[in-house]
Amino acid sequence: MILRFMRNPLEYLEEYFKREKAESLISSKEDRVNHKQGQGREDPLEGPSEGRDSRPPVV
Repeated sequence: MILRFMRNPLEYLEEYFKREKAESLISSKEDRVNHKQGQGREDPLEGPSEGRDSRPPVV
């Protein structure tokens, strides 16, 4: 890897930045998909959305 860079730095950097852009694009798409999946779901640690105590009221 270092030898490739030393022999032809421009070619190496062109390939590096192509790869970096592709990885950035993939990461941003994953973030959007994960954000959409998380919307509207209950947090399993918090319980039902009506409140923490979902038992019927004691009469």
